[in-house]
Amino acid sequence: MIAAQKFGFLNPVHTTNYLPKISADACVGCGKCVEVYPVSAIELVPGNSMEEGAKKSARLNEDTCLGCGVCVRNCPADAMELRLRKERVITPSIPRTRPF
Repeated sequence: MIAAQKFGFLNPVHTTNYLPKISADACVGCGKCVEVYPVSAIELVPGNSMEEGAKKSARLNEDTCLGCGVCVRNCPADAMELRLRKERVITPSIPRTRPF
């Protein structure tokens, strides 16, 4: 997973039949899910308010997510749960787009 995160080589990695569902109301924007996620499929984004110090919340990129559940197990606010994917897919072979 470290090599996949660093070099973006995800071709041989299969996904699970699950995706995390994030509850925007329960998410406190702590960023723990972003820290522990092995392939950078979750990011913190500003909430609806543009005021300074406004709450951020987690957003999932379903195309990159492996469905491993690490984020769900590490969410201190219990704002995530695993739900079945509509269709099982193989992780795309696109290169990693986030900076090192």
